[in-house]
Amino acid sequence: MAESKKDFEDEIPVHVEQTVGAQQNHDDVFGELSDDGPNFRNVGFVGTIVLMMKSQIGLGVLAIPSAFDTLGMVPGIICLLVMAVITTWSGYIIGNFKLNHRGVYSIDDAGGIIFGLPGRIYLATGFCLYYIFNSASAILSLSIGMNAVSNHATCTAVFATVAAIVGFGFSSIRTLGRITWLAWVGLPCILTAVIIVTIAVGIQERPAAAPTTDGPWVSDWKVVGNPSFAEAIAAVSNLLFAFSGTPGERKTPT
Repeated sequence: MAESKKDFEDEIPVHVEQTVGAQQNHDDVFGELSDDGPNFRNVGFVGTIVLMMKSQIGLGVLAIPSAFDTLGMVPGIICLLVMAVITTWSGYIIGNFKLNHRGVYSIDDAGGIIFGLPGRIYLATGFCLYYIFNSASAILSLSIGMNAVSNHATCTAVFATVAAIVGFGFSSIRTLGRITWLAWVGLPCILTAVIIVTIAVGIQERPAAAPTTDGPWVSDWKVVGNPSFAEAIAAVSNLLFAFSGTPGERKTPT
């Protein structure tokens, strides 16, 4: 009896190891994972965190201040927290949905499960349009940044074209695992820029863009803003856009 029990205990790790190995070599979406093709599950936990932080901070760093200026500090913070709660809860629900439906890779797959073919087509179209506008926003931001730091006579259209070509080139690289290094470069740069601007705004006596007055300059920040309906909706949309980077990191890490 003792030998049988020992033999049984010795067999458990082998069985578990084989099961785990089989799961790692198979994906419900991409099938068998081998060296013959790209591994779409090689981002890793740390790489996923860096990519998500890069996309989230990169989108929100420009949108949130303008939204606060329009809505006011108190309504802006309330709307920001509401958006954060909604997106966090949505991420939790989506995560559970993915665990229960391993074959789901993007939102159109979920639409196909819930609403059939019409749902798949509708959500796939919306997702493509979303990324067209998202990419256009990034290209515009890069062209504005290049114009701000450069005194060259190159027009905005040329900067936008160069940004589009570079973005297309990086987007052509299969699997996020091969471009995770971009997030390691981009995230420290964004955080450094934000910290520099925050310190500069805090210690300077008068902003360069402030109107010229005879007396001392007084900040015009507002506790509660008084925007029109269109301005308020645009500001809330900017806050929503600041949380919209997560769909880009929909790959499943190992």
